[in-house]
Amino acid sequence: MSLSVVYAADTGHVLGALELTGGGAPADVGALVGTGLPLRVTARLGGTALNLPVAARRLGAAAVDDEPGAFTDPLSFGVELTTAGRPKPVLAQLAPWPVADPVTLTTSTLSVTLPAPVTRVTPVLVLVSGDTEPSVTSGQLQAGQQEVGVQVRLRTGDERGVLVLIAGLTGLLAAKVVADA
Repeated sequence: MSLSVVYAADTGHVLGALELTGGGAPADVGALVGTGLPLRVTARLGGTALNLPVAARRLGAAAVDDEPGAFTDPLSFGVELTTAGRPKPVLAQLAPWPVADPVTLTTSTLSVTLPAPVTRVTPVLVLVSGDTEPSVTSGQLQAGQQEVGVQVRLRTGDERGVLVLIAGLTGLLAAKVVADA
Protein backbone atom coordinates (compact mmCIF):
# COMPACT_ATOMS: atom_id res chain seq x y z
CA MET A 1 0.00 0.00 0.00
CA SER A 2 1.53 3.26 -1.10
CA LEU A 3 -1.67 5.25 -1.52
CA SER A 4 -2.73 7.46 1.37
CA VAL A 5 -5.92 9.48 1.48
CA VAL A 6 -7.22 12.37 3.53
CA TYR A 7 -10.92 11.99 4.22
CA ALA A 8 -13.79 13.80 5.93
CA ALA A 9 -14.19 12.09 9.29
CA ASP A 10 -17.91 13.00 9.43
CA THR A 11 -18.90 11.26 6.19
CA GLY A 12 -15.89 9.21 4.98
CA HIS A 13 -15.49 11.14 1.69
CA VAL A 14 -12.00 11.15 0.25
CA LEU A 15 -10.90 14.77 -0.19
CA GLY A 16 -7.36 14.17 -1.39
CA ALA A 17 -4.94 11.40 -2.29
CA LEU A 18 -1.18 11.16 -2.26
CA GLU A 19 1.40 8.51 -2.92
CA LEU A 20 3.90 8.11 -0.12
CA THR A 21 7.17 6.26 -0.16
CA GLY A 22 8.13 4.38 2.97
CA GLY A 23 5.37 3.97 5.54
CA GLY A 24 1.67 4.56 5.54
CA ALA A 25 -0.31 7.68 6.30
CA PRO A 26 0.73 9.48 9.50
CA ALA A 27 -1.61 9.03 12.45
CA ASP A 28 -1.75 12.83 12.84
CA VAL A 29 -3.53 14.24 9.78
CA GLY A 30 -2.10 17.65 10.65
CA ALA A 31 1.31 16.30 9.59
CA LEU A 32 -0.13 16.06 6.05
CA VAL A 33 -2.38 19.12 5.80
CA GLY A 34 -1.33 21.52 8.55
CA THR A 35 -4.33 23.32 10.05
CA GLY A 36 -6.62 22.30 7.19
CA LEU A 37 -6.97 20.90 3.70
CA PRO A 38 -7.42 23.78 1.21
CA LEU A 39 -10.17 22.84 -1.26
CA ARG A 40 -10.93 25.33 -4.04
CA VAL A 41 -13.46 25.74 -6.78
CA THR A 42 -13.29 28.30 -9.60
CA ALA A 43 -16.01 30.97 -9.63
CA ARG A 44 -18.12 30.85 -12.78
CA LEU A 45 -18.64 34.62 -12.87
CA GLY A 46 -15.21 36.03 -12.07
CA GLY A 47 -12.88 33.08 -12.49
CA THR A 48 -11.41 33.60 -9.01
CA ALA A 49 -10.73 30.78 -6.56
CA LEU A 50 -13.42 30.22 -3.93
CA ASN A 51 -11.73 28.69 -0.88
CA LEU A 52 -13.26 25.95 1.23
CA PRO A 53 -10.60 24.90 3.73
CA VAL A 54 -11.60 21.82 5.72
CA ALA A 55 -10.18 22.04 9.25
CA ALA A 56 -7.73 19.28 10.23
CA ARG A 57 -9.95 18.34 13.21
CA ARG A 58 -12.64 17.23 10.71
CA LEU A 59 -10.22 15.01 8.76
CA GLY A 60 -8.70 11.57 8.97
CA ALA A 61 -5.84 9.95 7.07
CA ALA A 62 -5.58 6.34 5.94
CA ALA A 63 -3.23 4.09 4.01
CA VAL A 64 -5.33 2.21 1.45
CA ASP A 65 -4.97 -0.15 -1.49
CA ASP A 66 -4.04 1.50 -4.77
CA GLU A 67 -7.01 3.14 -6.50
CA PRO A 68 -6.01 5.36 -9.47
CA GLY A 69 -9.42 7.05 -9.52
CA ALA A 70 -8.73 8.55 -6.09
CA PHE A 71 -6.25 10.95 -7.74
CA THR A 72 -8.56 12.12 -10.54
CA ASP A 73 -11.94 12.11 -8.77
CA PRO A 74 -11.41 11.76 -5.02
CA LEU A 75 -14.99 12.80 -4.08
CA SER A 76 -16.25 9.62 -5.77
CA PHE A 77 -14.61 7.46 -3.10
CA GLY A 78 -15.14 6.93 0.58
CA VAL A 79 -13.33 5.46 3.53
CA GLU A 80 -15.30 2.92 5.55
CA LEU A 81 -14.37 2.07 9.12
CA THR A 82 -14.14 -1.36 10.71
CA THR A 83 -16.14 -2.15 13.85
CA ALA A 84 -12.96 -1.23 15.76
CA GLY A 85 -13.03 2.26 14.16
CA ARG A 86 -10.04 1.74 11.86
CA PRO A 87 -10.13 2.58 8.14
CA LYS A 88 -10.62 -0.40 5.84
CA PRO A 89 -7.84 -0.79 3.23
CA VAL A 90 -10.21 -0.77 0.23
CA LEU A 91 -11.92 2.48 -0.78
CA ALA A 92 -15.67 2.36 -1.34
CA GLN A 93 -17.01 3.61 -4.68
CA LEU A 94 -19.76 6.14 -3.85
CA ALA A 95 -23.07 6.37 -5.73
CA PRO A 96 -23.28 9.16 -8.33
CA TRP A 97 -25.96 11.83 -8.12
CA PRO A 98 -28.83 10.91 -10.47
CA VAL A 99 -29.80 14.59 -10.86
CA ALA A 100 -27.58 17.22 -12.46
CA ASP A 101 -27.87 20.02 -9.89
CA PRO A 102 -29.44 19.09 -6.54
CA VAL A 103 -28.14 22.24 -4.75
CA THR A 104 -30.10 25.50 -4.41
CA LEU A 105 -28.46 28.52 -2.75
CA THR A 106 -30.50 31.55 -1.75
CA THR A 107 -29.86 34.49 0.55
CA SER A 108 -31.18 32.50 3.52
CA THR A 109 -30.86 28.77 2.74
CA LEU A 110 -28.68 26.20 1.06
CA SER A 111 -30.83 23.20 0.23
CA VAL A 112 -29.94 19.84 -1.26
CA THR A 113 -32.69 17.60 -2.58
CA LEU A 114 -31.95 13.90 -2.71
CA PRO A 115 -33.50 11.73 -5.43
CA ALA A 116 -35.20 9.57 -2.78
CA PRO A 117 -35.54 9.53 1.00
CA VAL A 118 -32.66 7.95 2.88
CA THR A 119 -33.38 4.59 4.48
CA ARG A 120 -31.14 5.04 7.54
CA VAL A 121 -29.49 7.81 9.56
CA THR A 122 -27.01 9.41 7.15
CA PRO A 123 -24.15 11.78 8.11
CA VAL A 124 -23.93 15.14 6.29
CA LEU A 125 -21.24 17.84 6.10
CA VAL A 126 -21.81 21.13 4.26
CA LEU A 127 -19.34 23.98 3.72
CA VAL A 128 -20.17 27.32 2.10
CA SER A 129 -17.26 29.65 1.33
CA GLY A 130 -17.28 32.96 3.17
CA ASP A 131 -15.46 36.24 3.01
CA THR A 132 -12.83 34.92 5.43
CA GLU A 133 -13.77 31.43 6.67
CA PRO A 134 -16.32 28.95 5.34
CA SER A 135 -19.59 28.29 7.10
CA VAL A 136 -19.54 24.66 8.26
CA THR A 137 -22.60 22.60 9.16
CA SER A 138 -22.58 18.96 10.13
CA GLY A 139 -25.47 16.76 11.06
CA GLN A 140 -27.54 13.80 10.03
CA LEU A 141 -30.45 13.03 7.77
CA GLN A 142 -32.96 10.85 9.59
CA ALA A 143 -34.48 7.82 7.88
CA GLY A 144 -37.22 9.00 5.53
CA GLN A 145 -35.76 12.49 4.94
CA GLN A 146 -35.05 13.63 1.41
CA GLU A 147 -33.74 17.18 1.83
CA VAL A 148 -30.89 18.91 3.62
CA GLY A 149 -31.42 22.55 4.57
CA VAL A 150 -28.74 24.84 6.00
CA GLN A 151 -29.41 28.39 7.15
CA VAL A 152 -27.09 31.01 5.60
CA ARG A 153 -26.94 34.81 5.41
CA LEU A 154 -25.78 35.84 1.95
CA ARG A 155 -26.28 38.63 -0.57
CA THR A 156 -28.12 38.13 -3.86
CA GLY A 157 -25.72 37.81 -6.79
CA ASP A 158 -22.69 36.79 -4.71
CA GLU A 159 -20.93 33.64 -5.78
CA ARG A 160 -19.94 31.04 -3.20
CA GLY A 161 -18.10 27.76 -3.22
CA VAL A 162 -20.19 24.88 -1.89
CA LEU A 163 -19.03 21.48 -0.66
CA VAL A 164 -21.80 18.98 0.12
CA LEU A 165 -20.87 15.60 1.56
CA ILE A 166 -23.66 13.10 2.22
CA ALA A 167 -22.45 9.64 3.24
CA GLY A 168 -22.84 7.13 0.41
CA LEU A 169 -23.18 9.73 -2.38
CA THR A 170 -20.40 11.28 -4.46
CA GLY A 171 -19.33 14.59 -2.92
CA LEU A 172 -20.38 17.82 -4.61
CA LEU A 173 -17.93 20.71 -5.00
CA ALA A 174 -19.34 23.59 -7.02
CA ALA A 175 -19.57 27.35 -7.45
CA LYS A 176 -23.11 28.68 -6.94
CA VAL A 177 -24.58 32.15 -7.49
CA VAL A 178 -26.83 33.28 -4.62
CA ALA A 179 -30.47 33.71 -5.70
CA ASP A 180 -33.25 35.67 -3.96
CA ALA A 181 -35.02 33.75 -1.22
